[in-house]
Amino acid sequence: MIAIGTIAHGAHLPGEIMCAMEWAAHLAGEPHSDEPTCVSPVIRKFMISWNDGITDDARRTELLRPLIPLTIGTRTNAEDEKRRGMLALDWYMRSNVPAWLDLCPATRDEAAALRALPEIVGNRCAEFVFHALRKIVIDQRIKLER
Repeated sequence: MIAIGTIAHGAHLPGEIMCAMEWAAHLAGEPHSDEPTCVSPVIRKFMISWNDGITDDARRTELLRPLIPLTIGTRTNAEDEKRRGMLALDWYMRSNVPAWLDLCPATRDEAAALRALPEIVGNRCAEFVFHALRKIVIDQRIKLER
């Protein structure tokens, strides 16, 4: 098995330091790229976002190294990609956004309201959650303007 070296931000030449998706392509025996054909496009975008959002190489490498081999072979079909996209959107809207809202005491009720929304499983659910989030933003803007 090929050892994964340092995982770094951005694009690189093949070597000991590459981004997570460049390492996935390398491990899969694909040409050097951050768009390996063996990785689900949704998972690839999530991994690139996470890769580039972590500012410390050592921490990035520690967190992402065990996940890279798991991304290989995840590209399947359009139905799976839609489901993965909905899972990512659901996590973002019902977990990530509320975690940020919890940091401000004035928006903790809104965080709880987002967590309580139904799971996003399709476009109609996504529209409902987007409207709920939009209402939260507008309500907070009105409170700040007072």
